[in-house]
Amino acid sequence: MTDFRTEDLPVVERFGSWHDMTARALVPNTIRSDHEADFRASARVLDLGGVQISELAYPSLETRRSAQLIRRSDSDCYQLMLTLRGGHRILQAGRDTTIGPGDVMLYDTSRPWHGWTAAGPEMLRGVMVQFPRSLLPLPANRLDQLNAVRLPGRDGMGAVLSCYLTQAAAAGAAYTMADGPRLATCTLDLLTAFLAHHLDADTSVPFQARHRALCWRSASSFSVTWGTRICLRVRSLPPTTSPCAPCTGFSRSRI
Repeated sequence: MTDFRTEDLPVVERFGSWHDMTARALVPNTIRSDHEADFRASARVLDLGGVQISELAYPSLETRRSAQLIRRSDSDCYQLMLTLRGGHRILQAGRDTTIGPGDVMLYDTSRPWHGWTAAGPEMLRGVMVQFPRSLLPLPANRLDQLNAVRLPGRDGMGAVLSCYLTQAAAAGAAYTMADGPRLATCTLDLLTAFLAHHLDADTSVPFQARHRALCWRSASSFSVTWGTRICLRVRSLPPTTSPCAPCTGFSRSRI
């Protein structure tokens, strides 16, 4: 796990170090911000072997991923962003989409984008998943329908995915090397079920992945990995409530 805080660095190095870190850990892109003089941000990047879960906090900024950058470094991945605080706006594939707290958005690292984040008086917070498109068992031409589209993360499969990602990112320091493949499988199964739900494409999902996702959705609790149990209540939440509020109040126990 990579745990990065710009406040651990001299002020003059903070913005440049953030730019370099995100280019290495995620994908190269150009960043501009009104807070460059004293850029305070943090990232906890969990590498599960092909799948990455990143807990991010940063101020308002503007980002571009150009065709030239893609030609130089094309990882052929998707990124899925769950916004917890603040807002994102992105232009990609002819779409102009803005999302806020509790919303989810999928975008393609192999296509140019122009994006903005609005953090307000506090830093923007979110959880990002980056994964190769080849690991997602859904038709690429169907997934294009969800590219740069606002998807709800507060109810149904969205609530399950949001709570899972939030908890998985927060507990990153507790994971071992052996946990990585198991957690990667859990993540891809839930991503597949969530996206297939919005495509109405359950029949294209492999049976095992669909079965596991349905079990997690219908059960009152499920095991994330290695003996830690996260309990979920899947229900609609008011706009001011954290997407992971259903987890509050449950205890964790050894399996």
